[in-house]
Amino acid sequence: MVQAASGETSSTGARGMAMKKGQKVILEDKYFNRVKPFSGDSRKKDEIDYRTWIFDLIVAIGKIDGELGKELKTLLGKSIREDWDPSQDPDVDMGTHERYSEELFSVLVGLTEGDAKGIVRSLVDRGLPQDGYRALIELNRRYDYKTAASLLHAFMAVVNPDKIQRVED
Repeated sequence: MVQAASGETSSTGARGMAMKKGQKVILEDKYFNRVKPFSGDSRKKDEIDYRTWIFDLIVAIGKIDGELGKELKTLLGKSIREDWDPSQDPDVDMGTHERYSEELFSVLVGLTEGDAKGIVRSLVDRGLPQDGYRALIELNRRYDYKTAASLLHAFMAVVNPDKIQRVED
């Protein structure tokens, strides 16, 4: 596991967010340089699709901590209710959750933009903690084409495409 200098305390973590005293930065920005930001706007020409983005993200996380990568992959592969509680989920190790949830949230803030960032931000707006696990679940619920809402969004993008403004489009 890669950590900040041993024995030192840090006041800012990944993406410059505040950290608890004595907590070390583990999910550092440098490990996510190859993961392109995700906006969720499938109409943009250079936008990557959600499945590619989540794959790149999980691979980057797996390089840092393989167990965290496996845990997140398992979590995203199952159907999760709106009232999900990590302490009640048998697939979530609470030690891992405590160690990474805030830093993962910070990473997601830095790797999302547009509507996707709005989904991440909505957790804090609703008074929920900065929990990266929950933010990933919300993103997965919205953009993974296994859910009804995501299928409807994809269907609407096909039925109502953007107007062609130039011949090159």
